[in-house]
Amino acid sequence: MTVTADGAPCLAQSVAYLCRRFRPRAIQVEPLYRMGRGRDAADAETAVFIESFRAARRTSVKAAKLLRFSGARLGTLTNRFCGVANDNFCVSPAGNISACHEVADERQPWAERFFYGRPAAGSSGFDFDERVYSSLRAHTAERLDYCAGCFAKWHCAGDCYHKALHWNSDDFAGAGRCEIIRALTKDQILESLAGAGGRAPKVKSSPSEWAGHETAI
Repeated sequence: MTVTADGAPCLAQSVAYLCRRFRPRAIQVEPLYRMGRGRDAADAETAVFIESFRAARRTSVKAAKLLRFSGARLGTLTNRFCGVANDNFCVSPAGNISACHEVADERQPWAERFFYGRPAAGSSGFDFDERVYSSLRAHTAERLDYCAGCFAKWHCAGDCYHKALHWNSDDFAGAGRCEIIRALTKDQILESLAGAGGRAPKVKSSPSEWAGHETAI
């Protein structure tokens, strides 16, 4: 579900309807971000979204269990938000290689930061731009100065790089979603502690994500 600024107050009602009438295995809710056809829309990454998300979870036990937001994922321990900083290999309609599923057109803003491969001239296979690829691989939580003091950094891992670029195109300085991530991650921490009788919640991680990093948590 994509939530607009106008639609946020109706989120609880919408989620309650989905849970009542259908059998969803999960409901992912994201605020509209202003790019593409939504460029001129009102900001939906606000405190209203946070309160609407919380209200939607309170509508039923089912809703509380199924509702998801991509940046708040306490059960996952990682230094990468997604495969952009790992091994994504996305072929565009033109045959070039992008690291991001959302950047499939070489004419998009900041496409040069995500396209790292192209068909090899005169032979099969691809030619790769090591500079672009290395830059993407370096976009990890422990390398983002802005995230250094954030308690949610090992869960959101800097959030979506593509979305963040629309807020600050040069040095990473967080995205508009940061407040949402912190608020909803805090909710998850408190719920997990309450449900575990005060014990720390369990998290999952992939050993390959930490290879080469000496990081104390």
